[in-house]
Amino acid sequence: MPDGRWVAYCSNESRRNEIYVQPYPGPGPKIQISTEGGTDPTWARHGKELFYRSGDEMVAVAVGLGSSLSADRPKVLWEGRYNHGQNSLCGPLGPTSSNYDVAGDGQRFLMIQEGDNDRAPPEIRVVLNWMQEVMRLMAEKTQS
Repeated sequence: MPDGRWVAYCSNESRRNEIYVQPYPGPGPKIQISTEGGTDPTWARHGKELFYRSGDEMVAVAVGLGSSLSADRPKVLWEGRYNHGQNSLCGPLGPTSSNYDVAGDGQRFLMIQEGDNDRAPPEIRVVLNWMQEVMRLMAEKTQS
């Protein structure tokens, strides 16, 4: 959670990737948040919502804080084909753990949409000694 008192993580200890929340640094029980599998948990900045992915679905769970954390039922926001980060396998956190981010207001998401895998990749041109090419083109332009 943004205040640092709760940590959300993915674990496959039940033999299926699920999202859990646990008090940090403890003590306290872990709470399973996802109900149908989940990966890539990300807190909303205001700390009242947790987002995660379940396959191609983006899911939100409202959370409340009192003497302990309470969580509503997960709600599917939308379904779509978007690239997954390394944490999709419940791996260690790192710079590529989640492959999306949530705007500060919790209303917009930045994600990489999967393209058509059957299409040829776009052409890439590599220009070596490009400054010499610019100088040559400028010289041609001034001569004309």
